[in-house]
Amino acid sequence: MKINYRFLIFYKLIFLSVIFFQSCNDVCSCKKVSCPGYSNPDFDKWFPYDSAEKIIFTSGNANDTAFINYVSPRQPYEANKGCYHSDMSCTADKSISSKIFNVYYHINKDWGGTAVDSGYTLNVYNFSILAKKLDDEGLQIISFPSKFYTNIQLNDNDYKNVQVIYNSDTLNEAPLNIFAIYLQKNTGVLAYQTYPAKTLFVKK
Repeated sequence: MKINYRFLIFYKLIFLSVIFFQSCNDVCSCKKVSCPGYSNPDFDKWFPYDSAEKIIFTSGNANDTAFINYVSPRQPYEANKGCYHSDMSCTADKSISSKIFNVYYHINKDWGGTAVDSGYTLNVYNFSILAKKLDDEGLQIISFPSKFYTNIQLNDNDYKNVQVIYNSDTLNEAPLNIFAIYLQKNTGVLAYQTYPAKTLFVKK
């Protein structure tokens, strides 16, 4: 039987073209995509801090002072879509750092603007908390118990809209072990309680 080499060459070219376009995918349409940067009004309400802000927590005659080292929201930027070594999605975050506590929020969105992953991290000394959601009652935490109070009294003073997060791992041998964190909307970290003495430090 006579082999039609022209047909085989044509077939191979078609086959290679299909492979090329499949592997090419979005890489062949490399472009810049505008990403909006940080925006989270709930986070700003619960943690309304400014850079260089001075915060004093008191317990009797003892003071614990922290300066906000930085507040760093991600600004709008351009991401690379469909390129070699391109970005996977638009990302945004905001970091707040101090000696006593650190707060971090991040979110990843697909190219259509739909959130695919987000989360919150709060550290007060050695007590570290992860959360997937923040709403009117505070951080929605799975790993530690918490309770929201519309009114609560601390050191003979009344406070509204306070979430208390309790540390279920008080066996930590760190020098300053945190038993509970008090968060207040429009304030941030309102107070914290140490363990085992149960000493309560409240924002001045």
